[in-house]
Amino acid sequence: MRGILITGTDTGVGKTYTALRIINTARAAGLGVAAMKPFETGCGSRDSRLVPRDAVKLMKACGMNDIDTVNPYRFKTPAAPYVAARIEDRGIDVKKVVTLYGRLHRSYDLVVVEGAGGLLVPIERHLSYADLARELSLEVLVVSANRLGAINHTMLTVDCTEAHGLSLLGVVLNSMDKKDDTAKRTNASVLSLLLGKKFLGETGCNSGRSNRALYKKIIGLALQRPAGRPRRDARPF
Repeated sequence: MRGILITGTDTGVGKTYTALRIINTARAAGLGVAAMKPFETGCGSRDSRLVPRDAVKLMKACGMNDIDTVNPYRFKTPAAPYVAARIEDRGIDVKKVVTLYGRLHRSYDLVVVEGAGGLLVPIERHLSYADLARELSLEVLVVSANRLGAINHTMLTVDCTEAHGLSLLGVVLNSMDKKDDTAKRTNASVLSLLLGKKFLGETGCNSGRSNRALYKKIIGLALQRPAGRPRRDARPF
């Protein structure tokens, strides 16, 4: 089994869109795929219960039926998990996430884990998504919104990935709309020059542009890597 953490250069850059395309493409190829969005904030409610909208989409795409495995922690407050938990006076036990991931790790060909915001978003006071990715031995896929500022935000996230000793699967540039400007026209070529093979390609959330070949490439790269296991030498949470 291989695991991927889908992170972003910011919030609202198309992580869920990318995750869903990877899941659908992998399942179409006959792979068993599971998903997790361990922490979802800004949840709406139905019948007095919080509904993690993104996690529900991931669960349905995978053909799973246990939302509490896909999304063990959900919050009403639209903020980082650590902040939302503090505001709502709730605790987070990351060991629970590690245990749930371990079960999926043993049962599926690929596990797609979607983060919230970027790598350094805090889950607990001293634990970020970068730390979680290291504990679970996840490859990191960076989704960057194709807009002005994308080059700097992308390179900062790539540097952060490497500084935390994580394995960078690659970078995806996602067009969020159909608008056209100089930055959008040149970001892909510049990132390709700066990142080489780590720049995997472009896709388009809300722009009418999808790229099936890109998702096949991502899956192929993930499956080429040695199967990572959650670290047994990890520090206690």
